[in-house]
Order: sequence, then C-alpha cells, then structure tokens
Amino acid sequence: MEKRNKFIDNVQHIIRGGVPEEIVENPEEQSEDVGSPAIGNPVDVEFSRSEEDSAFRALVEKEEKYNLSYSAEMNPGTVLENTFFFTPLKGMVVNRFGDPRGHFGVDIVAGPGARVSAVMDGVVVFSGWTVETGYVIQVQHANNLISSYKHNERLLKSIGDHVKAGEAIAHVGNSGELTTGPHLHFELWYNGMPLDPQEYISF
Repeated sequence: MEKRNKFIDNVQHIIRGGVPEEIVENPEEQSEDVGSPAIGNPVDVEFSRSEEDSAFRALVEKEEKYNLSYSAEMNPGTVLENTFFFTPLKGMVVNRFGDPRGHFGVDIVAGPGARVSAVMDGVVVFSGWTVETGYVIQVQHANNLISSYKHNERLLKSIGDHVKAGEAIAHVGNSGELTTGPHLHFELWYNGMPLDPQEYISF
C-alpha cells in the first residue's frame, strides 16, 4: 500500500510539472529476490542470436521477399485453380517467363495495332508512359491479382476505369527503350509475386 501511494503521489507530482522522487526499495525484499534490479538501478542485458535463429530469419526473409500481404493465402494454385483468364492477345510467345535477366512476364508478337484485352474484370490502377516500357496499363483484379500490359501503341483506358474481361484496353505497339519490335509484354502478379502467365493462359 505504501508503494502504491508513493507511486500515485509521484504521478501527480509529475503531472504538476515536478521531478519524481526516487522510490527506495525495502532492502529485505531486495535480498529475497536476488538478481532483480532495484528501481532506478537498471542492469544491462545482452541478447545473443543463435545460429538456428539466424538461419530461420534468413529463410523467412527469402520466402517473403515479394510478399505484400502476409496474412493472405500464398499458394496461387488453390486460389487460381477455378479462375478463368481471358487471353490478352493471340500471338506467338517469343520470350518466356523467368529468363536469367529477370523477365517477369511473356512477350507475345502480333501485328501493330492489334487489340489488347483485359484478362479479367478489374480496375485500372496505372495508365501512362514509362521510358523503358513505353505505354503501360495495369489492372487490379480480385484475389490480389494484377495484370500488366507493356510496350503498347495506344492506351484506351484511364486510371480508375472499370474494365470487363475481354474488353479492349490498348493496342499493340513498339514503345519504350526495351523493345525490339511490335509486341505485348504481359505480366501477371499475385500478392506481389510474379506468376508464369503460360501456366494459366493459352496465347
């Protein structure tokens, strides 16, 4: 009770702008609890990290590198097994997903001006120009999916527009520094992780 009253008095004293008084522990109580620091006399505690802890941290960081939603289901197979994707462009795939240069999509060759379609219903979250990939449009879909369409000649939708699966959103082009001819670079992302579009879409 005495300690509690002193504590309450100290708090009220601090609120009034005063300096708190030091609470002196009972020496007999200190001797009973060996190793516990007295109030006002903190001890330095050193924490060491074991090899197992370091290995576990490295594993988790590697697995979550591209994860933007830790609480969401991270296995795309269970989420996408019943999902239907509309083909964004019929053509020949000349560059596949995952080449050593960090190719996060597929390159589909088609004639200039060919129609590029949305793969699912969604909302346009980006529609504009980038130096490397030219005219780009990105669509946010359900289940944390994002589709990206690059090197277009012309964009037909603006940010915030709602689009339907199969709806025209752009025309194939040859824009941007990282292009070698008229084609569509198409990417599919799930929870911040790139997916191989050919595993879900027939081009």
